[in-house]
Amino acid sequence: MQQKQKGFTQHHFSKKAGAKITRASQSKKSGVGLGLPSTTFSSKSGAGFTLIELLVVIAIMGILAGIVLVSLGGARANARDARRQSDMRQFNTAMELCYDDSGCNVSEAYLQSAIMPTAVGTYLKAVSKDPASGSPSYSWVDNSAAGGNTDQDYCSYAILERAATAGTVAIVATGPGGVTEKEVADVDANKVPDAGAVTLAICE
Repeated sequence: MQQKQKGFTQHHFSKKAGAKITRASQSKKSGVGLGLPSTTFSSKSGAGFTLIELLVVIAIMGILAGIVLVSLGGARANARDARRQSDMRQFNTAMELCYDDSGCNVSEAYLQSAIMPTAVGTYLKAVSKDPASGSPSYSWVDNSAAGGNTDQDYCSYAILERAATAGTVAIVATGPGGVTEKEVADVDANKVPDAGAVTLAICE
């Protein structure tokens, strides 16, 4: 129904028509129906890492893993050296007890042998082996020669992994003088004492 008033015409629209206009205006704002891209975004965008980003992450992880492995390697070497020192102290204690026990050996004499003993009486039923190689056992200086009071001396030693000065290798040795760390000649740098570098005198 139209009513004429002075200078203008008033129009009345139904609610349905207004709803259609509202939806149409919203469609224009969003671009739907006009062939324009929608301004709304889906929660599932499908975004991910690029190949370069993945390679960078993998490279960083590799560097960190390398640092950790190097640190652990040093810690393991220190632990093995501590084990060697402990084994030498244990061997020294057993030898001193055996020295005064005629049931273990000749009274007031150390065990004599050309190779590393596998046991020291009942005081050490099994001599420990190097924690790195496992076999053979620790090194021994031959004291089996007759005469010269060789039964009053002995020397056993373990090669340490810690750094030593150039041309030497570090060892922990035990003998009548107790347990001590020394650096002995290793001219060819093969981490093994040169022939004759370790003698009974070193452990006195």
